[in-house]
Amino acid sequence: MDDPALRAPHHDRRMSIPIMFQIDRAVPEAKDVVTLHFRGLLPYRPGQFYMVWLPGINQKPYSLSHHDAEGFGITIKRFGAFSRALSKAKKGDWVGFSGPYGNHFTITKGALFVGGGVGMASLSTAIDLTADARIIIGAVTAAGLVFRKRYASATLVTDDGSAGEKGFVTLPLQRLLDGTKKPPLVLACGPEPMLARVLDICRQAHVPCELSLERYMSCGFGICGKCVLGDRMVCYDGPVFRGEDLYKNEDFGVSKREKTGKKVSLTKSKH
Repeated sequence: MDDPALRAPHHDRRMSIPIMFQIDRAVPEAKDVVTLHFRGLLPYRPGQFYMVWLPGINQKPYSLSHHDAEGFGITIKRFGAFSRALSKAKKGDWVGFSGPYGNHFTITKGALFVGGGVGMASLSTAIDLTADARIIIGAVTAAGLVFRKRYASATLVTDDGSAGEKGFVTLPLQRLLDGTKKPPLVLACGPEPMLARVLDICRQAHVPCELSLERYMSCGFGICGKCVLGDRMVCYDGPVFRGEDLYKNEDFGVSKREKTGKKVSLTKSKH
């Protein structure tokens, strides 16, 4: 698991200059979730992120949810003012991309992927490169399941039981790690309370994990300090972290910082 390529690179100022692309098409994915597709090439390793700039509005960090020789895509959940504006963008509109920033997932044959909600967007490009991948997709309701058609063999879980198994993604995860054919690695992205529970289950089963975290970011390369996670910064030291590096982190699963920099408690959740 000591993969030097997983460690965060030093920042290159050239990465901060946005490259402009026109939207090729917009595809609805789930309730309040849309993917914007672009033609063109961007350097990318699964798990990294770009600062996405909507001229005249703002910029926010997004992982690429699609990436191949034809183009790339980002998947957006309508939440705040920026994501609502970006999700309403149409074919031909211009969007800027600066990056890539941060580190990436380890591609491992037979790995197990656990995605909660739009967290599937950060996992998808790694799934596409992984042979014999196993996938668990979770959401509150069936309407919120992201990429259920793209990964038709995935295990589905919903809080209300409207699709797949009723409960949380950590239930099938626990069963798989209790079984005789444990995966060599678990990769996960979703709400932080969910990720904290994934880490606990993986530690108990002695299976390594890599977790992709989301924190408020303004810069993307360690200047604004808003994505502080204990003694780490998510933009620079992450967004992908080894479970062993998060286990003793004082903020992981406990608190975060708002855009003002104020430290607040994370909502407690059973997963």
